[in-house]
Amino acid sequence: MGSGNGSCPAAALDELVWQDLCRILTNPILISQEMERAQAGEWLPQALQARRKTVRDALKQIERQQSRLLEVFLAEVIERAEFGRKRHELVQTQQGLEQQLRQLEVQAKKHIDTLELSQNIEAFCQRIQPALETLSFARRRQLVELLIDRVVDDDRVEIG
Repeated sequence: MGSGNGSCPAAALDELVWQDLCRILTNPILISQEMERAQAGEWLPQALQARRKTVRDALKQIERQQSRLLEVFLAEVIERAEFGRKRHELVQTQQGLEQQLRQLEVQAKKHIDTLELSQNIEAFCQRIQPALETLSFARRRQLVELLIDRVVDDDRVEIG
């Protein structure tokens, strides 16, 4: 009787885990929501695009300022030391903006990768749904292990 008690909770737990997995696989929107939650703090696509445009516009403004500074120097309105100091400030600002733009590009790529992953997950869920009820325990276990490995390897999504 003691061994029966030991296996019964394990079987019940297996069934609960499987039911939860089936709920997730038949509702891929849950996965998408978890992916969004995992990326909390990132800008929405519209805000990301707006920020990229702002940084690009600021870089164009810096280029115009550098041209004007050179014109003023060549017209001998300012001394070489003043020109050097102001040019150095503009270059530092430009480098900071270029770094921001690179970070925004990385975030944009991450967002695109996430959208592609989300679409792939939804397609996978649609393909697997018809077979969920008929899978043997061994196949269920393989599916769970595969999904766990995929989530852990991607380090992007936490299902639960």
